[in-house]
Amino acid sequence: MDEIKKLIDYIEKTYLKISKDWTKDDKYHPLNMKTSRVENIYNDEKLLLYVFNYRTFINEHTINITDDIQGLGLLNTVNTRVKALNSIQDKIEKYENKKESGKIPIKKCLNDIFGLRIILKRRISYDDIIKYIEDNYSNLKCIKAFRGEYKAVHVYFGNDDNMKFQWELQIWNKEDEHTNLVSHAKHKQEYTKWEKENK
Repeated sequence: MDEIKKLIDYIEKTYLKISKDWTKDDKYHPLNMKTSRVENIYNDEKLLLYVFNYRTFINEHTINITDDIQGLGLLNTVNTRVKALNSIQDKIEKYENKKESGKIPIKKCLNDIFGLRIILKRRISYDDIIKYIEDNYSNLKCIKAFRGEYKAVHVYFGNDDNMKFQWELQIWNKEDEHTNLVSHAKHKQEYTKWEKENK
């Protein structure tokens, strides 16, 4: 678990710093992610713009994270990404039309605008990973994300503060990499189809 600990400690520190910097940005304004609903996003242009402004801010302020992670000397592969605009719009649309007609907190929907993934070369039970994180990081939300053939643990940073956008860390075992990537590809095809249908 040493590498998971190193990575989580680094993300926590970086998340807090960048979140603090965001509150000082001229495009920031207080927004309660738990009381604001997905259904409000398309009815309020300012709310949608706020989401996009945060995405732009994150895109500019997470450039050095990959280099920093390489400096941690981890043996496992770590990738980072900022969620694409079309993927954000697709996720909002899905929650608006399918999941309780958008009556879901923004916090639950837009919890992965910035995401990281670690792929463990040496298998660790997902239940053991969850137990370790729950025992050592009470402020983090940790879920066993099993959907179809997709298997992972998802960890959310900022879950304890409703005024912040969350970050997501996905923890995969190497043996699940292929099926997980196939699952992601299917999801990408879905939102690409949605884009074409909504031009």
